[in-house]
Amino acid sequence: MAGAIELSRACLEEVERLENVIVKDLDSVPNGHKERLQQQHRVKAVLSRIVTNAKAVTDSFADEDGARREELSSMSGANVFSRYYERLKEMKDYHRRFPEHTEIAFAADGKEITFEDQILKQEIEVEFSGEEGQGRFVDFHTLCADFVNLKLLDGEPIEYVPFLDQVSHLNDLPPQRLMKREYQQWVRQLFEYLVNFQQRVQPLQDVEKILAKSEEEFAEAWKLRIKPKGCILLDSCQSVADVEALGPDTIKSELAALGLKCGGAPQDRAERLWSTKGVELSSLDPSFFPKAKAKAKAKSAKAQPGAVDTDPERVVSECEFKVTKLMEMLADTVDATKAQIEKKQGRTYEEIAEEQEALEEEAYESEESDPEDAPIYNPLNLPLGWDGKPIPFWLYKLHGLNIEYKCEICGNYSYWGFRAYERHFQEWRHAHGMRCLGIPNTREFHGITSIQDTLDLWGKIKKKTKEGQFNDNDEEFEDAAGNVMSKRTYEDLKKQGLIDD
Repeated sequence: MAGAIELSRACLEEVERLENVIVKDLDSVPNGHKERLQQQHRVKAVLSRIVTNAKAVTDSFADEDGARREELSSMSGANVFSRYYERLKEMKDYHRRFPEHTEIAFAADGKEITFEDQILKQEIEVEFSGEEGQGRFVDFHTLCADFVNLKLLDGEPIEYVPFLDQVSHLNDLPPQRLMKREYQQWVRQLFEYLVNFQQRVQPLQDVEKILAKSEEEFAEAWKLRIKPKGCILLDSCQSVADVEALGPDTIKSELAALGLKCGGAPQDRAERLWSTKGVELSSLDPSFFPKAKAKAKAKSAKAQPGAVDTDPERVVSECEFKVTKLMEMLADTVDATKAQIEKKQGRTYEEIAEEQEALEEEAYESEESDPEDAPIYNPLNLPLGWDGKPIPFWLYKLHGLNIEYKCEICGNYSYWGFRAYERHFQEWRHAHGMRCLGIPNTREFHGITSIQDTLDLWGKIKKKTKEGQFNDNDEEFEDAAGNVMSKRTYEDLKKQGLIDD
C-alpha cells in the first residue's frame, strides 16, 4: 500500500499529464457542432480530475492524521536502508498479487493506447431533447404552454416565436405578475432550464460566477429603485368620501398598481387607498398586502441584519434579472431557434420527420458525414434556399436572378433580379444616395437610377412648383371705370394721374 508521499507524487504526476491532455485536445480544431461540444465536455471532465487531485495533494500536505510526518521520520535514522528494502519487497509482493492494478497502456485492436489517447477518444454523453437539436436550439414549448395558462397578456394566446422574444422582456408584463404564485413557479422553472441548458452547451463557462455577478448588479439596482409613495389621484381628495367618489374600478386598479389587496367592501378599499396618501408603502400595515407579501414583510421585520430577503417581489424580480442575463448569453441560439421554427412552418410532416431522423443519426455518426457542415457544391454560385442548399437553376432563371441591374445613385451597386431592383428604391443605400444629392426620396423618382436624370427631374419639379406659387403681380385691380388690370399697371397709371380711385 502506497504511503502519503507516494500518493501525493502520483497525484501531481497525473495533474501534469492531464494538463498535457487539455493542451493536445484544444490544439485540434473541432469539425462541426457535435465534436466541439464533445471537446468542451472532455476538457471539463479533465479539469474536474485535476481539481480532485489538487485537493488530495493539499489535504496530504495539511497532514491532519500525521501519516506524512510519520512516513518522513521513518526515512531517516540508522536503519534507513533496511526499511527501504522492506518497503520495496512489500511493493513487489503487492504488484505480484494484484497485477491488474498496475497502470499499463492497454491494447485495442492490437495497438497500444496511451493515457492521453484513452481520454481523448472517450465519448461524453450529453442529453438533449429532440427540439434542442443537439444543443443548437432551445426548447421552450412546455414553458410557452404554461405561460399561456397564466393569462398575463390580453387578447389571443401568444405564439411560440413571439414568446421567444417575450422571454427576454419579462419586465414589460403587467406588474401584478410579481404576486402570482403560479408566475413565481414559472419563472423559477425558466431560470433552472436556462442554467441547465447553458451548462450543457457551454460546459467551460463559469455560470455560477456570472450569476453571482448578476446578483450583485441586481442588489445595487434594487437599492436605487423608485417605489411609489401613493396614488396621484389622492392629491385632489380630502377625505375617504372623496376617494369613494373616484369609482370602484379606479380604486381597484390603483390598489393593484400599488401591490395592495383589492378585495373587500368598497368602503374598505377606499379606506385602504386613503391610508397610502403621503406615506411610504413600507410603513403600511402588513395586513394591507396579499398573504405571501404580508408574511414576508412581517418575517423580514423580525429578521436579523444580513438575513436572506424573502420578499416575493424581490425574489421574482431577481430571478427575472438573471433570466434576462442568460437570454443575452443565448441570443444566437434563440435566433437560430426562431429561424428553425419559421423553417418548419413551411415544410411538410414528412420533411420534418426526415430532419429529426437525421439529427438522431448524427449522434452515432462521425461529424465528417454531417450534411450541415459538409462543403456545398455550387459551381454556378446560385443563391441558397431555406434549407441552406442552392436553389434549382430553373427557379433561378424564372425569377430573373441572372439579370443584373445597376444603380448609379447607389454607387453603381448591382442588384440581381427585378424584385431586388424594385425593392432597393426603399432601402437605406438608395435613400443615402438621394440624400447626398440633396433630393428627397419620393415616389416621383422611383425607377430612375441615373444621377443626371434625377437632377433633371428634380429641376423640372422645382420649376413647376415655383410656377404654381402665388405671385404679387397676379393680383388684379379695378379702376373707377371698371377696367381690370394687374397691380403693377394699376400703380404706374395711378402715379401718372391717368386713372381715378
